[in-house]
Amino acid sequence: SGVSLVLISILVVIARNCQSINYEIVYALSAGIAFGNCQVFVKASTNMIEDQVGSFSVLSLQSLSEFLHIWPSLALLVFSITGFLCMHISFSQGKVSICVALLVVISRTISTSSGYYVYGEHFSAMKIIGIMVILAGLSVIILSSVKKENAVINTA
Repeated sequence: SGVSLVLISILVVIARNCQSINYEIVYALSAGIAFGNCQVFVKASTNMIEDQVGSFSVLSLQSLSEFLHIWPSLALLVFSITGFLCMHISFSQGKVSICVALLVVISRTISTSSGYYVYGEHFSAMKIIGIMVILAGLSVIILSSVKKENAVINTA
């Protein structure tokens, strides 16, 4: 999580200082990293509450009270605000088709890999193939959108 915040900071500094870098891609990457971490911290918060209370429900005042008193909630808040700001800048600087696709690829990759490496979730071969097909499809959308945009810029 600390590494993610440092990476987001580096991406933002690079985007601000280098005129040749595409804002929409850098900020969509940053938003994807932030939102991927949000998903990880939601899982961490839920697990911690289940350990303390016995179960988690958004309709339970006890669960919600516990949620506000555990450390992953603060990380969730930081990453949510960071992701929202980066997503907003990305959308204001670029096309939704590129921004959303890139954001989704990055956030899903982070949350899925953390499910495997951090939480010990096991994936069947079929699930892994499905994930790879989705990521490949989103990558094609991103690349085709970026190439089309660069072709329009070069002809102008």
